[in-house]
Amino acid sequence: MDQVGAKHKLRSCGTPARWYAPRHRVPARPPGRTCRHGHVFRTKKRGSVSENTFPVIRDPPEVPAGRALPGWARGARAPRRRCGSTLLAASAPIGAAAGPVARRAPRKGPRELPAPDARLPPAAKGGHMRFRLPAALGVVAALAAALIAPATVSAQDWPTRPVTLVVPFAPGTTSDVIGRALVEHLGRTLGQSVVIDNRSGAGGNIGAAMVAKAAPDGYTILLATTGQAATNKLMYKDITYDPQKDLTPVVLIGRSPVIVVARPGVQAGSLAELIALAKANPDKLTAGFPGNGTLGHITGLLLMAKGDVKLGQAQYRGSVPIMTDLLGGHIDVGMDSMAAYVPNVKEGKLKALAIASPKRWSGLPDVPTAAESGLPGFEAAVWYALLAPAGTPPAVIAKLNAATNAFLQTDQAKQMFDQLGVVAAGGTPQDLAAFQAAEIEKWAPIIKGANISF
Repeated sequence: MDQVGAKHKLRSCGTPARWYAPRHRVPARPPGRTCRHGHVFRTKKRGSVSENTFPVIRDPPEVPAGRALPGWARGARAPRRRCGSTLLAASAPIGAAAGPVARRAPRKGPRELPAPDARLPPAAKGGHMRFRLPAALGVVAALAAALIAPATVSAQDWPTRPVTLVVPFAPGTTSDVIGRALVEHLGRTLGQSVVIDNRSGAGGNIGAAMVAKAAPDGYTILLATTGQAATNKLMYKDITYDPQKDLTPVVLIGRSPVIVVARPGVQAGSLAELIALAKANPDKLTAGFPGNGTLGHITGLLLMAKGDVKLGQAQYRGSVPIMTDLLGGHIDVGMDSMAAYVPNVKEGKLKALAIASPKRWSGLPDVPTAAESGLPGFEAAVWYALLAPAGTPPAVIAKLNAATNAFLQTDQAKQMFDQLGVVAAGGTPQDLAAFQAAEIEKWAPIIKGANISF
């Protein structure tokens, strides 16, 4: 029987697929080529038509002695592989019965793997670590250099894209007003736009935590106040960052001293007289604070500790309700940052007893300091600082510090600070780090003694 003619349908590689009519033939392929299964094509001439034949196997194994030939080798139809090709001997003539081809003997026992050294290159046998270690160290050094070089270049070229200044309070607050004036100056100085991102909540911890977890590349910075930079870590149990470890100081922008004010009907014209009145009337005077744990609140606790007096405490949400109840006569004393109280003090609607700062403020030159009123060491201020994520390159910190210090010297900044009751500061990152540590050390025993926690 002709194994090529009308009996088999041939694939493109020449392997048979199924029985079919003679008219379905595939074009012939050049002899000597192999199919995708690795089999060699052979062709034969039938008249003027060249037809593909079965692929054959090179050098088939011989049949072991003592084994009977399989049925297909004795003239039956040849079996096929899983790929569909038929087993034929390389020396078998076209159209003849298949020659004897032995099947592969089954493996006995587990497969033997070569020894470990046999799988290594000859040069690596017996001491390959000695030859490969220098090369590995060279690769590590090259990778380290490749990682450090871009960081250095990017720090020198910073900024190449917009910078985000995170303000952890709502728009319209004192922090927001300072931040918007600052980003305008930074944009002109650095040659890149600087945008405000207000992230308020949890006493400012949400915005501060966002910056602490940001990439230390100088493109995300924080305008922090006393709480986020110092006192919040002493009160909030679930705070997710440490301001001294996760944030890098850049520059101290300014301080807004706490002012002690009283309603006009209180029989005290100074801080010393207020302390004497409180001692003579225990628990008769009520002080208003802008919220539990705020700087105004812990300043009141500091005053009671240093003056050895006891005042009633009324907590409010911000400064405006405090002024409303002071003007209405519902509370006697208020302690808060002075920005919101200056207009009423100048108009005579409220009495300013003292400012908790080392020197008098130019906006209220007639108001004495706490030390001048007989209470030395009583100093408290809401301060504003620029912080960056820990690990920010020193070159970026230096650029931010220089640009902010230049901003504090402008007439725009001086006029704005006079209206807000803020005293400009400035200085180096090291100055801010020392001031931050001193503030934490000062307020820690006051907060712990009052058992303030959230």
